[in-house]
Amino acid sequence: MMKKASSLVMLVIIIALLFPTQGVKAASKDLSMYFIESSHNSYKADATLLRCGDKNVLIDAGAKSSGNMVNMVKSKATKTGNIVYLEAVIISHPHNDHAAGIIDLLNDPQIKIKKIYRDNYSNLRETDYKNNGWWTPLNELIKKNNVPVEVLSNKETSININGTAITLYRPIKVNNPTTTADVNNSSIIVTVNCSSNGLSGLFLGDLESAAIQSIKGNPYYYNICSRPYTVCKMGHHGVRKETVLLEKNFYDQELNCTYLIATSKKENLVENDFYKKLDPATKNKIAAFNSGDKAIYVGRAKTLSHITK
Repeated sequence: MMKKASSLVMLVIIIALLFPTQGVKAASKDLSMYFIESSHNSYKADATLLRCGDKNVLIDAGAKSSGNMVNMVKSKATKTGNIVYLEAVIISHPHNDHAAGIIDLLNDPQIKIKKIYRDNYSNLRETDYKNNGWWTPLNELIKKNNVPVEVLSNKETSININGTAITLYRPIKVNNPTTTADVNNSSIIVTVNCSSNGLSGLFLGDLESAAIQSIKGNPYYYNICSRPYTVCKMGHHGVRKETVLLEKNFYDQELNCTYLIATSKKENLVENDFYKKLDPATKNKIAAFNSGDKAIYVGRAKTLSHITK
C-alpha cells in the first residue's frame, strides 16, 4: 500500500514537472505607470516608467544629473538578476529636461537600454537647443554602448511590449525643427494601451498652443487625442504663462482623460493664469507631483507617483 501511495505521489510530481502550465496562473502583463520626479530648475523634468508586466519602457528620461531618476528606475523597474533592461527609451524631443538623463542611464552598469526611439533632428544646430553641450556627448555614448537608435520616418510607429501597445506619432507642427522655438511643438505624441488591465495614456511631450492648434485642425491627430485615456501627460509640464483660449478649451472640453499629469511644481501650476482659468472639473483631474490629495497616488511616495488599475 505504501509503495502504491509513493508511486502515486511520484506520478503527480512528474506530471507537474512535465506540464507546468496546468493550473498555474500566467505571469501578469498588467501595465503600471510611474511618473518619476526629476527636478530641473523651477519645474519637474519628464520621465515616465512603463512597467509592462516584466518588461520596462521609459518615455523621456529627465535632465542629466537631476537626482533620483536613475534610482527610481532601478527601484521600480523589473529586473533580470540585478540588471534593469529597458526595452525602449522614447525621446519626445531633444531638450535637456527630457533627454539628457539618458547619459546617466547609459553610465550605470545595472541598466541596459535595448533601443532608443527619436525623431530626425539633423537640422538642429548645437547652439539652438543642446544645453551645456549634452547632445553630442549623449550620441557618442549611445554609439559607444552600441545601442540601436530608430529615427522615426513613418507617420506612426507601433511597438508591442508584453501586450501593451505603444504608438509613436511623428510631430504634426514641424517635422524637422531648425530653431529652439520649434522644438517643443515638434514633440512626438505617444499613446499607450494595455490589453491586460485597460490602463491607457496619452503623452503630449512639450506641445504648446501652435501644435495644439494644428492638432485641432487635423482629423487624424485630433482623433488620436480625443480618444478616452486613463491619463494624459499635459504638454509642457502643464505650465502656461498666459491663457490661450484654444488650448484651454482643448484641456477643458476636448480631451477625454480621467487624470491629467502636470509635471510642474504645484505652486507654479496653481498660480499661473492658465490654470486659474481652467474649469473646476479640469482642475480636479490634475495631479501635480506634490499635490498629495489626488486619488491618482496609489502607493504614493514623496518622489514617485504610481498609477495602476
